[in-house]
Order: sequence, then structure tokens, then C-alpha cells
Amino acid sequence: MPARPLLILTLLSLALPLSAGSSRALLSALDTAQGSERLLVLRALGVGGDPKARVALIRLFDVPNASPEESAAIALSLSRHGGREPMKALLRAWDYLESAKFKAAGLPPQLTVLRERILDALAETRDPAALPALRRGLLDDDEVVVERAVAGVAALKDKGSQDWLLRCAESPKPGLAQAALEALGEYGGPRAEAALRAALEKAPAQVQPAAAYGLARRRRDLGRLKLEGWLLEEKEPTETGILAAYYLLRLGPRGGKDALDYLLRIVENDASPLRLRALEALGKAGDPRAVPLLSARLEKETREGRILVAQALGRLGGERAVVALKLLQDDPIREVGEVARYELAGLGEYETP
Repeated sequence: MPARPLLILTLLSLALPLSAGSSRALLSALDTAQGSERLLVLRALGVGGDPKARVALIRLFDVPNASPEESAAIALSLSRHGGREPMKALLRAWDYLESAKFKAAGLPPQLTVLRERILDALAETRDPAALPALRRGLLDDDEVVVERAVAGVAALKDKGSQDWLLRCAESPKPGLAQAALEALGEYGGPRAEAALRAALEKAPAQVQPAAAYGLARRRRDLGRLKLEGWLLEEKEPTETGILAAYYLLRLGPRGGKDALDYLLRIVENDASPLRLRALEALGKAGDPRAVPLLSARLEKETREGRILVAQALGRLGGERAVVALKLLQDDPIREVGEVARYELAGLGEYETP
């Protein structure tokens, strides 16, 4: 990337201090905002923990009557506030949708997505009060709900869910098996250890990195060595190598520079069919070292790549990410600008259009 844009990023990072809009201003904007703009304001109200914002969000959280998109935005913001009253509101919404699904023997697509988002919000709270709903989620017929529930019970180290996680770890569905193996890394005991070792040896290739990650979370050298080995063994980048690099970065600073370099080499190879997967992995791994690397890619990326970079910067956060996202707001590709504004709102950086 030429030096000039990097200089602009640096100057902006000095000139634009991070400051979320006040809840009063956001609540005022909410009175007139419509459509997608209203969703951005609701997202921004989840940042900062202002009691007035929390009260307003609970008042507006009317699942039977509001649009599913608005309810999903409010659910996410309430999960970020945390506390007793937001939890009660989320549980009421979950129970309402559970009852509606039972009575109608299913839900329309928009409400199905809302139900997934509400369970996701419950999992994000890491509040023991969410456990009954999360445990029910483990038995759901919606695979997305089950995966969210797996992550939620694991974050709370719920021993009562371990038997079900052991069963999920053997699922033929890769996404579910991966989620369960990641979760088992949070548990002690010989049964979880045995399940992780068995999956590392016998599971399909796309699932094995999750088992190695689970073992590494339990401070087993075998897990980390296996992940590092995938980066070295493959002559050409592979899906397995991307997963291994992703998990190494999730392990924290000890994940090392090799994993970051592995993903960056793929991203910088414009001919690689795995470029977008590597970009996505960089964002989801949560390693702040990726922020300047992703920002430097913006001018070279395609539409899809720029959207992935914007989403990654939103997840990673921090001052440099905010600066890059503010520049992206005016991107000539409309969808890129919309994603940038959405991510900025989630970082408390909402600006009226």
C-alpha cells in the first residue's frame, strides 16, 4: 500500500479521539430514525452501559409487535449491557418464541433468525441465569441454535451439559462437532480429554484443528504442536492450515507470528481461492495485531474483501480500527460503507447521516 494512505490513517488516529455519542443524543436520534438507520442507533445504544439507554432498550423490546430486525438489534445491545433486567427481557423473548414455535410447529424464516440471535445474546451475557435457556438450546432442531448453546454453556463451564457436549463432538455435522470440541477445551476431567484425543486422531480433517485447539486450551502441548505442524506440513495453503492458524491466534500471544504470517501470505496472494477465508479468519481470531495489516489491505481489496475487512475491524475494535472504518464510510461501494457504519455503531461511534 502506498505511504500516503498510511500517513492519513496515522494522522487521523491522532486527530480523532474515540468518544461514543451520548445516550441522550442517540435517544433523540431514535425518535426520528427509520429503517436501517434506526437499527444503527439501537446498536450504538448497547455501548457504554448508560442506565437510560438500558431502560429505553427494554421498553422497546417488543418481540410480538416489533420487526424481527429491530428486536434482534435490541437483543444484542441488551446482552452488552448485562444485568438482571436485560436478562429478564431476553428470557421473556426466548420463552415467547419457544411457545410460538411449539404452537405453530415451526417459525417463519425471519423469526427463526431472531430466535437464533436471542440465544446468541443470552450466550454472550455469560450470566448463569441464561443456563436453562442454553440447556434447552442444546436439544434444539436448529443447528445454529445448538452451536450457540454449546458456546454458551462452555463459557459458563456448565458441568451438567458435558454429557451432551461429548455427544455433539461425535456429530457428522462439522460445524457442530467443531463447536463441541472447542467447548470441551473449557472442561477438566478425563472424559473431555479422551474425546479430544480421539477426535484429533479419527475425526474428519476439517474438524481435527478444533480438537487440537481444545487440547491446547487444556495446556496440552500435543494440541499446540499439532496446530503448528499443520502450518509447516502443507506445501500449499489449505483450509486445514487456515483453521490451524486461526486457532493459534485465538490462543493468545503464544500463538506466535507464524500463524499471522501464514494467513497474511494467503491474503496477499490475489490468485489464491482461499484469500477470503484467510481474511475472515484474521478478523474472527481476535488478535489486535491484525488491525494494521487489515487496514493496509483496503485499497487492494475487492468488494467482498472490503466487506470482510470492515467486519473484522469491527470485531477487533480499538482506535486504529475506528479510524479505518471512518474512512470506509465514504467508500464508493455502497455496501462497504453500510457495513462500516454498522461496525462503527457497534463500537459506539454512531454519526447521523
